[in-house]
Amino acid sequence: MLERFLNDPRWAAEAVPYAELRGFLFAVLNGPEAIPVDEWLPEVFGGAEPDFESPAQRQSVMDALMALETASAALLAEEPAGLPDGVVFREPPLANFDDGAPAAAWARGFVRGYGWIEDSWDGVPEDFGSVVAALGFFSTRAFAAAVFETTPNQLGELAATTIELFADAAVEYQRIGRSVAALDEEDTP
Repeated sequence: MLERFLNDPRWAAEAVPYAELRGFLFAVLNGPEAIPVDEWLPEVFGGAEPDFESPAQRQSVMDALMALETASAALLAEEPAGLPDGVVFREPPLANFDDGAPAAAWARGFVRGYGWIEDSWDGVPEDFGSVVAALGFFSTRAFAAAVFETTPNQLGELAATTIELFADAAVEYQRIGRSVAALDEEDTP
């Protein structure tokens, strides 16, 4: 239901595609600020709540979104480890740039979510950029080549290395987000 709804041509151009939702939620839910559902939910739909055909349709879509958010939040409540939900790598490593590749979809969602909350990360160490670059690496070849200043010939090697480091980058993103949030709480009177 949710996938079909997000792919509706009336708002699909602006909405976060279903395949990218897990990456988007990972970025947003692990940020240094707790963002209430009523703030990130409109972003999923491209900035505004869509016109639902009926109250039943609205409830069904919202229930599916909340189930996905609850599942994501439950994973985050535990000590972070391993690959985030929805990340599956293909062989050869360059196949992870394909439009239908799960890692590419997750990375595109992550980049979108991180871009939306990027300002909340102000003041983190400069090397945090490498964590974001690793998690967004497979979003597009152009992103990977630009961020890592590499040639197309080197992209395959870099893709293989990124796969090896991906889980650690995800854990680091979560760890830094929690650390920044804890510091902000200490600074709040």
